[in-house]
Amino acid sequence: MTTLFELSEINGMKLQNRFVRSATWEGLAADDGSCTPRLVDLMVTLAKGGVGLIITSHAYVQKVGQASGGQLGIHNDDMIPGLKEMTAAVHDQNGKIICQLAHAGFFGNAKLSGQTPIAPSAIDGIAEGMRKEMTAEDIQSVVAAFAAAAHRAKIAGFDGVQIHGAHGYLLKECAREDLVTAIHAVVAGQIYVSPGLGDAVLEGYRAEGGEGSALALLTPREREILQLLAEGHGARDIAARLGVSVKTVGTHRENLMRKAGTRSLSGLTKLAIREGMTSVEE
Repeated sequence: MTTLFELSEINGMKLQNRFVRSATWEGLAADDGSCTPRLVDLMVTLAKGGVGLIITSHAYVQKVGQASGGQLGIHNDDMIPGLKEMTAAVHDQNGKIICQLAHAGFFGNAKLSGQTPIAPSAIDGIAEGMRKEMTAEDIQSVVAAFAAAAHRAKIAGFDGVQIHGAHGYLLKECAREDLVTAIHAVVAGQIYVSPGLGDAVLEGYRAEGGEGSALALLTPREREILQLLAEGHGARDIAARLGVSVKTVGTHRENLMRKAGTRSLSGLTKLAIREGMTSVEE
């Protein structure tokens, strides 16, 4: 039991103990999703009670992703002032607080958002009302919304973010790799193009007779991995160099092959040589 009261650390964030208040729905936000004094008071109570790390209730990153009334929002910049009050109040009690980012997807509440909920597929019989099958543009919009929400959380003073990926919500229905990459890229001030949208743009360009280079559609991380692959580094070595998992390297490699229109590593190497990213040794 004494372990619970020991000092702890998560990626450089120092915690007074190992007690974590998991995200939940309090129903205390305003109708527009903004933080209220009651919600701030609750967080302060938790901090005063000695909780080492507080995770907010699930905050929707798009209005169409709102699940219920009284839910906290982080979908636009108007939410920032209230969220700043929340983080400042917790920090005044020497507490730590991170924001959980969420999108209800299929289970979005149309009555609250005034919009048709979106999902990877418009499947009938699971929930009442219509659902909109997501397009490539919708996917990119969601990726951008999560990244923008993470940036707002940083501005508001949160100590970190947590991504909601359960309960049948949107990220439970989709792969999370693009989202995590996008958030890291945007917070670092970079531009991110999802593989799905990149493929759509590339195919459209080719259909119009464009010659263009697949390199123009690669993310900064994909360019980095392409160069390392072309230089002969294996997946494990690349993972160690970049601080990612071998599985993540494999996912990027598959995306690279799809964008380059090749099914082999040699095809990627040829692309890197053609683009001047590496050269053939004499």
